[in-house]
Amino acid sequence: MNHTIALTKKSFWQDIRASTSLSVIAVGSIVAMAFTALLARVSIPLGFTPVPLSLQTVAVMAIAGVAGWKIGATSQILYWGLSMAGMPILAGSETGWLGQSWLTNPVGGWTLATGETAGYILGFILAPLAIGLFNKMWKTDNNSQFGTLLLSNLFIYIPGVIWLAHSYNLNIFASGSGYAKSAFALGVVPFLFVDLIKTVAANVITAPTRG
Repeated sequence: MNHTIALTKKSFWQDIRASTSLSVIAVGSIVAMAFTALLARVSIPLGFTPVPLSLQTVAVMAIAGVAGWKIGATSQILYWGLSMAGMPILAGSETGWLGQSWLTNPVGGWTLATGETAGYILGFILAPLAIGLFNKMWKTDNNSQFGTLLLSNLFIYIPGVIWLAHSYNLNIFASGSGYAKSAFALGVVPFLFVDLIKTVAANVITAPTRG
């Protein structure tokens, strides 16, 4: 009985991942966007870097792993778009709804969505595309996708660090005394170990829908 239920669950998510139905993608993206916004509430500012520590990346990886790259990428486009409209759904946003924040408070809305961490948000869109590509290349639909999830972090780090460097006029890499003020030191190094743990968590979440 339990084996039959498990097979049904896996078949359901396989159908979702393969679906090209606009209604399935739309509904899935709305639910996935809400899940991302929920995990973004867990956000810890780090005093030495403008990039907060949050659980958004867990949502990004888990959604793409469970529901597929189409819902994964579309949900993050929706997430970014609604944050630009003023909805307080980004990590670090604490302002009003439906445009109020970017009209009345520079902390949220458009300013936050296009601010120094905007590159990471772009990475949230690119990462599901990478996960979908790697899963297809390596045929991971019935196996652990830890490797694909781990590599997808690069697609978040790269645009994130480039935009961080641009925003603060920083070198991406630096040596010697300038290393601590490089974009790599501020936007990647502090998060490597935690992101490894988050990747493990995302893989655990996705595992019941595969293999």
